[in-house]
Amino acid sequence: MKEKDYSGDDMNRQAVVRELVAVAKILARVSVAAKKPRHTAKDIQAIIKKLEDFIHRGGRDYGDYQFNIKLHGIDVPDSVTEEHGDNTVNDFAMEEAALRVRQLGEDIKRRFAWVGDWGQSGRSGGWFVLIDEDKVMDTLEHAMVTADDRDELDEEGPWFEDEWNDREEEVNEAVKEGQQRLRDLNEIEKMVKSGISDYRKDMNSEQWWKRTLR
Repeated sequence: MKEKDYSGDDMNRQAVVRELVAVAKILARVSVAAKKPRHTAKDIQAIIKKLEDFIHRGGRDYGDYQFNIKLHGIDVPDSVTEEHGDNTVNDFAMEEAALRVRQLGEDIKRRFAWVGDWGQSGRSGGWFVLIDEDKVMDTLEHAMVTADDRDELDEEGPWFEDEWNDREEEVNEAVKEGQQRLRDLNEIEKMVKSGISDYRKDMNSEQWWKRTLR
């Protein structure tokens, strides 16, 4: 009696096992990818646009981010200028403004590690500027190109190659950094506005001048 040949069935079973293993790997990658946020080029472009709201506000190229520190609404009491004279009051007010800007700059530099330096720009120093040592805009622009490439690949088929998963992580980190930079800049803007408000309040206060100029 001739023995039945099971070699064909074995080959089919092996092929099925290989297919199942391949599917399992894809599902595992899908599970990992699903846990990570997927950021598109448009998402990154939106962050860049918000950051640009802080860039070159004064129409000059110095510094990465600019904040308006022009002083308006200063009205030193007449009693102060009458007692000390215009020149003395004006000189002291300018020195006090420079001191407060310097304190603000050093405070910001200590609190935010990405601030490489700070300064003033404009004809009368009416813009407070910051240098971004980490160059987050360059990072975001690179990430936007990567995300755009990924979006094109998504149209052609599954995007689960390990190389592209690494790039996905780069995109996520860039977005995270950009979002944090926006939070930092909004906080800094509040600090700047608060400093201007306090200076204006002191300049317009007779009591402050009496305590300061004795």
